[in-house]
Amino acid sequence: EIAERVWCIYIHHVRGQGHIH
Repeated sequence: EIAERVWCIYIHHVRGQGHIH
């Protein structure tokens, strides 16, 4: 599902800012 890919991109985006969700 597209949502899974969006989530993956989101994780990398947040972790790139030094945030852990």
